[in-house]
Amino acid sequence: MNPRGHRGIAAVLMLLALVLSAMALLPARAQAANAQITGLVSQCGSGTTFIAGAQVTLKDANGMLPSLVTTTAGDGTFSFTPPTSNYTLSATKGYDPVKKMGYYSNATTSPVRFDGSTTVTVDLCLDPQPLAPNSVTFTAVNAADTAVKLGGATLSIYDPARLPTPYSALVITNTTNRTTGQSIAFLWSGSFEVRVTASGYAPFIETLSLTPPASIQLGLTTQVSIVGHARNAAGQFLSAGLTGWLYSPSAPKFNGSKVIQATVNGSLFTFSAPAGTYRMIVDADGYTAYDQPITLPTSNPHDVVLQTSPQEQYLTTVSFGARDWNNFTVYRNFT
Repeated sequence: MNPRGHRGIAAVLMLLALVLSAMALLPARAQAANAQITGLVSQCGSGTTFIAGAQVTLKDANGMLPSLVTTTAGDGTFSFTPPTSNYTLSATKGYDPVKKMGYYSNATTSPVRFDGSTTVTVDLCLDPQPLAPNSVTFTAVNAADTAVKLGGATLSIYDPARLPTPYSALVITNTTNRTTGQSIAFLWSGSFEVRVTASGYAPFIETLSLTPPASIQLGLTTQVSIVGHARNAAGQFLSAGLTGWLYSPSAPKFNGSKVIQATVNGSLFTFSAPAGTYRMIVDADGYTAYDQPITLPTSNPHDVVLQTSPQEQYLTTVSFGARDWNNFTVYRNFT
């Protein structure tokens, strides 16, 4: 055959291969554009009970992207279309007045990778709480003057039987009414660890035996144990990302008094805690945490000076598949 004929056939075959390759890529690109993180929220132990109205939170495991929140549809499904990253997912569902029960929250135990190329499916199940047709009305008051109602206090109720387990023990968390100091919780008969925190008061943490319907008054004692400002070595006040914790080595492992969080206002931090020995930890963005033992009561003000943290390095590692260089994973880490 004429050499020009060979070259002509080769050119046609090459053009045909390019066209077919382009056609093959179009569905893949369309699929990638529609890739999501999706899943179902169901009741644990039941393959047919799907939970509508559950709140699902998608959190960037690298801590760089804002969290995304959605609510499951009537069929228990949810979906996100996030940027490429590693993510954790959690699901919560409050009290259902129709079923007269609530659910314990649940979350993934390790991050999942999403790079936008394919849809990632993550299903979550929630353990049901016992039936709770009746309620308990809690009223937070000043223990020294019960006429003083503590509005805006945080009330959290835990199931003591689940506290030593790796599963969520939180039954409900709520804020007391600004005027009446009351909060209503639908509970079953049993023992509960009740925790109440309010600014300027020592935390109320007790295990109570409750039989709904009932009304319970919770008395908090005024107690400001530690107050101080956070500064840097140059004497400038620090407020960005300021947080503080008191850690009690002697408190029971799963008791709410094990870790007590500070109330923060600008650079001012305030702890309210019973007498005892603690580790006081104060931290702010860009600084090394202050971590020192402290015994209460102590003198005030108790100001702290935070030192600038070592410069962070942003490391990115790209791992390729041994046989497919299109299959790669990106790992990010701060050091």
